[in-house]
Amino acid sequence: MPLIQELKDRKIAQTLVIYLGGGWVLIEALNFFIEKYDWSSRIFDIIIFLIIFGLPVTLLYAWFHGKSEPSKVRKKELSEKSIAVLPFLNISNDPEQKYFSDGLTEELINGLTRIKELKVVARTSAFALQDQNLDIREIGERLNVANILEGSVRRAGNNLRITAQLISIHDGYHLWSKKFDRQISDIFTIQDEITLKIIENLKITIVGSEKQRALKRHTKNIDAYSLYLKGRHFSWHFTAQSFYKAIEFFNKAVEKDPGYTLAFAGLADLYSITSILGSSDPKEMLKKAKGYAKKAISLDDSLAEAHSSIGLLKMIGEWNWKEAGNEFEHALELGPGSSSIHLNYSVYLMALGRFSEAIQYAKKGTEIDPLSPMVNQNLGFILWTARKFDESVLHLRNALELDPRHAWAQLEIGWNYAFMGMMDEAIVECSKALNLDPSPSPWFRTTIGCIYAMANDNSWTLKLLDELKDLSKTTYIDPFNFAVLYTWLKDKDNALSYLEKAHSEHSPLLYFILPGRSLWFEPINNEARFNEVLRSVTENQ
Repeated sequence: MPLIQELKDRKIAQTLVIYLGGGWVLIEALNFFIEKYDWSSRIFDIIIFLIIFGLPVTLLYAWFHGKSEPSKVRKKELSEKSIAVLPFLNISNDPEQKYFSDGLTEELINGLTRIKELKVVARTSAFALQDQNLDIREIGERLNVANILEGSVRRAGNNLRITAQLISIHDGYHLWSKKFDRQISDIFTIQDEITLKIIENLKITIVGSEKQRALKRHTKNIDAYSLYLKGRHFSWHFTAQSFYKAIEFFNKAVEKDPGYTLAFAGLADLYSITSILGSSDPKEMLKKAKGYAKKAISLDDSLAEAHSSIGLLKMIGEWNWKEAGNEFEHALELGPGSSSIHLNYSVYLMALGRFSEAIQYAKKGTEIDPLSPMVNQNLGFILWTARKFDESVLHLRNALELDPRHAWAQLEIGWNYAFMGMMDEAIVECSKALNLDPSPSPWFRTTIGCIYAMANDNSWTLKLLDELKDLSKTTYIDPFNFAVLYTWLKDKDNALSYLEKAHSEHSPLLYFILPGRSLWFEPINNEARFNEVLRSVTENQ
């Protein structure tokens, strides 16, 4: 930065010398002209000098001054009641304790997101800047927050040492800092103290139920808490294998504490997501998800995550759109700073064809979690369904910049190109997506098969169709996949038969056929049998 400023200063000096020298030469030439015609007054010198020298200097000053102004503008735009909780460093001798320091960070973020007056950067974006060696001001500008909380955790057996510092990015000063030397059993008290100090220093007023939600700890059992944190650690890896590992730890957590609501809500979400991935029978997955979500609600009706889980189940498992909407809206009231709840609600609105609202909530999710590839990919996906293809590609490219191995973002760029009629480009993007995911899900491969069929290259699609039929003899394959493939192979009868089969098996993927969401079924949208399935899925709106 000093070098850049030095170069700017030299540029200004050089420019001024040129203007001064050139201006003086021109003045002397004008003096010769004035003397030749006996104009004795040198007032013209001053006027011309001001024009030649004064105006450019004024413009230069305005230009360079304007260049430095955006930082001041950004400072004013930053809400003083905004914060990013950076991952607490694990400085224990055991690197495996990282799950504990990450878990402490997540718990602080989750508690703060329940405060309506406070803008809190979501977990993914806060963790994305790990190991990038950025200073506090750079982090604040990238995350668009005025305050940063950072710290460290050292755990040795039952002994804990936690440090925490609340820092203003405007001047880099510590608003508050403290070192805690406590026992592991004091972890919840430490979390409460840190949360309250943030509220106090940012001059936020919370009372009653809002304060209770912010400070609420969902278990007092340290063993259950540690197991839950391990489950959360695996759930963020977002693979089928890691999901099952997370489920294992969540189940162990509720064995230790049968009243652990967050663990039950975590189980509900994981089983719901697994039902959509198509790796297991969705009826079985959704049944388990429903049981866990109801258990979480029965234990704590004020838990935002539990209401979001119920909303997701009402949407994909029951097609009860009215109740799903009520659950999502209630979840947003309880957890206004949750990017995942905004994501789920945006998908719900999209499924109903309410695109402007869906885009609004998806964009809100990217404001809360700007560095999350998944949240950015979700916005691109919703824009695709709204047929805003160019804009969708921009956001999907952004997701890929954040995570170059995000196979779904790569694939959905291909979807956009296909529906824009750019078939060669679409095939290229699909090939890249396949290279990023060595073991793609059936739905992932199905959409690629459709694009090859749209490009009039049925050989790839027919080969995939045979592979899925063989696989369905030993593994559950959602009939929705066959319905979509046959649609683009121009086989209406088989497409409609498999669509009706998907309906009878209550496929979670059927929300793809809702108003405005029927891009994959464009060739059969006007068929009576298609509209009968559509009517059945949408009758509870």
